[in-house]
Amino acid sequence: MNIGFTKMHGLGNDFIVIDNINGKISLSKKQIIFLCDRHKGIGADGIILLESSSKADCFMNYINANGSQAEMCGNGVRCVAKFLKDFILKNKNSFQVDTRAGIKQIEHTNGNIFSVNMGKASFFHNDFPKDSLNLEGLKLNFVSVGNPHAVVFVGDLN
Repeated sequence: MNIGFTKMHGLGNDFIVIDNINGKISLSKKQIIFLCDRHKGIGADGIILLESSSKADCFMNYINANGSQAEMCGNGVRCVAKFLKDFILKNKNSFQVDTRAGIKQIEHTNGNIFSVNMGKASFFHNDFPKDSLNLEGLKLNFVSVGNPHAVVFVGDLN
C-alpha cells in the first residue's frame, strides 16, 4: 500500500505527518521505527497521524520514533495546524486539535506562524521521579506541558 505523507519541521523537531482522517491507515511499531529511521527510512523524531475527532478539528495521534505513544508534542501540534491550514481547512485561522493531553487551541497569526495555548504547566506527572535527580552534577527539574520534560538551569553555558 502507498501512503502519502508530508515531512514537516518545527523548531528543530521533524515529523512524518500522515492524513488518516478516514482511519484506513494502521502502522505497526516495526513500521513506525523503520519510517523514522534516519538511515533506512524517511527519518523523523516521530509520526503524526491526523485522525478524526468528535471534539475538535482532528485528533493528533503522535508516535515517537521508537514506536511508543506520546501524549502530544508542542512543535508537532503546530505542524498539525499548518497541515490543516494548507490542505484541509484552508479558510480557518483558528484550530482545535485533540491530543492525549487534551484539546489544544492553535491560532494562525500570519505567514507560517502558529501559536499554541499549551495550558498550565504541571510539576507533577506519573513519569517524574519522586525525588530530584542529579546527572553529572546537574540538578534535573521536571515539568509537563502536555508531555514530560527534564530541564536543567545553568549559570554559564560554557
